[in-house]
Amino acid sequence: MTWFQLLAKTLTRPFFMLWLRVRFYGLENLPKKGGYILCCNHNSNLDPILLTWPLRQMICYMAKEQLFTTPVARIFYLLGAFPVQRGTGDTAALDTAAQRLRQGHILGLFPEGHRHPVGQPGRPKSGAALIAKATGADVLPCAIHYTKGHRFGSRVTVCFGSLIPNDALFEGEEGPRQIKRATRKLWDATLALLEQHHGILPPAKTPAALKPAEVQPPIEHES
Repeated sequence: MTWFQLLAKTLTRPFFMLWLRVRFYGLENLPKKGGYILCCNHNSNLDPILLTWPLRQMICYMAKEQLFTTPVARIFYLLGAFPVQRGTGDTAALDTAAQRLRQGHILGLFPEGHRHPVGQPGRPKSGAALIAKATGADVLPCAIHYTKGHRFGSRVTVCFGSLIPNDALFEGEEGPRQIKRATRKLWDATLALLEQHHGILPPAKTPAALKPAEVQPPIEHES
């Protein structure tokens, strides 16, 4: 973790601890070393901040390129983020992602691509599976949920699932269908965490389609 990330976490955590009630589940599932992909649903601009709290390694977020054309772009770079041109097959962003993983950092991705209202998970895009396929990295599913949005006293839960080995993610014949199955498997793991802790499922998803057995019983930690 860079000095700037550590400083940002140190300065922002006390404020958000006063404003929000944040609890973490499944901290025992966090790998001791980096070099993996963290995939989480996306509800709020606070998500990237809160996810860093229990992590010791540097987490690098892939973010839309529009954020890097603003006057505060330097801050995003210092926090470890890097731009991606969404929907274009940005090979430069893929190369950067692979480099950060080789350096032992955590690659933070939000498969939905943008924020969705609490309790209404969106459809995942294939970017996370494509990067995992290209880099050979394992994937850690994660779910975040806010009870009252950003209002004072809102309870926020962050749930970490079991690490999915890369070879277990990509099964069957190579090709687009394999990527589609991997994307679904990653998202099923995230939805299972939301269902386990909050009973939240999108209308088109049924509990029978989930794989709760892949999610270990959590240990609760409050921050």
